[in-house]
Amino acid sequence: KANPGDNETQNVMFVDVGHTQTTVSIAEFTKGKIKILATAYDRWLGGRNFDKLLAEHFANAFKTKYKIDIKSNRKAWIRLEQACERLK
Repeated sequence: KANPGDNETQNVMFVDVGHTQTTVSIAEFTKGKIKILATAYDRWLGGRNFDKLLAEHFANAFKTKYKIDIKSNRKAWIRLEQACERLK
């Protein structure tokens, strides 16, 4: 870690996973100043994609273990998606 009086540069990466998109920024901190070095985003990859992948995984695991297809019951599928969102 740099002391406040040092000239040491520190790079930090910020990752923001929103509902529908993911943004990544690289910042450089020097002497209390910030400089943004790079920013990138994917507007088609967000938290809802992770929710869906988790729900698919657990639905397949449930089907394998108990031989019941959760996707055939809309209410059960919605509850599973909500549980996966909380899990994330």
